[in-house]
Amino acid sequence: NLELSSRISSILNIISADLNVEEAIVYTFDKDKRLTCRYANEKSVLFSILNRYRCHIGEGVIGSVAQKRSPQFYTRKDIPPRFGCLFYPELDDIVENYREFSFLPLSDDSYIYGVLIICSVSRDLLHETEKALLSVLSREIGGILHSFELILSSKKRISELAMLSELGKVLISNVEPGDLMNNLPLIIARSLNDA
Repeated sequence: NLELSSRISSILNIISADLNVEEAIVYTFDKDKRLTCRYANEKSVLFSILNRYRCHIGEGVIGSVAQKRSPQFYTRKDIPPRFGCLFYPELDDIVENYREFSFLPLSDDSYIYGVLIICSVSRDLLHETEKALLSVLSREIGGILHSFELILSSKKRISELAMLSELGKVLISNVEPGDLMNNLPLIIARSLNDA
């Protein structure tokens, strides 16, 4: 998990520096179907506000981008108050300092992994080449999140298979039923520790 956090934070810091934007934030789509503000560039001001509340799919700009899987770009003039959510009253005074807002889905052809948010104080809009670059980077971040999920799933499956193997060895051995019952909790406890 530390490696994942480090990789995504590095990408967000590069985005922030290369595009000269103050905010680069990633929301992740969790198993409970909610979006969590989980990663940000080093100098992010909005992260401490946004990570207090988890969005639902379809809720506000962030949830809408996740639901529709299409990017949305705003300026100071047309961004919905509080990013369209009722739960960010602290944003009222801060958002007016920003001039450009970009929301990009972190997805592949079949699944949504989260939303990338880019906000800038000094820029009015992103050029088309920068939008294309962000699109590529958002797919890359989505791929990193997907790979991490696959690694976790693989480790869990390997642990389950190891437990089944141990149970199989005990069950086919010539162990007395009393000894068998004593060994089962140890095998299960060991497999849970490995997971």
